[in-house]
Amino acid sequence: MSEHCPQDGGFIGDAGCTHPNHQHSELVKGIMSGKASSVSEAEATAALKEGFYVDAANGQRIGFGKTLLEHLDDGKHNPKDVKARKEALALAVQTVKYPDKVEWHH
Repeated sequence: MSEHCPQDGGFIGDAGCTHPNHQHSELVKGIMSGKASSVSEAEATAALKEGFYVDAANGQRIGFGKTLLEHLDDGKHNPKDVKARKEALALAVQTVKYPDKVEWHH
């Protein structure tokens, strides 16, 4: 049996509510809109715990949530790498949305 979001009736997926009009926290709204160009490790963790879906350039909806957070926090990665990956969450979201426009600088 699928769980439904009490806010809008959407399905609750691995990355939160799947409804495209779901009202997220200001943090997640900023990440999704591109207004937040970078986030702290703690902010990324909070955003991934909330979970959200992004419309990709190819028409798919990509979830950022529980599975990604579990992967990052599974203890198999160097803590510095985990911190850097979480801090790059906003850039990762923009890469999904606009893959030809985002430049990664290492």
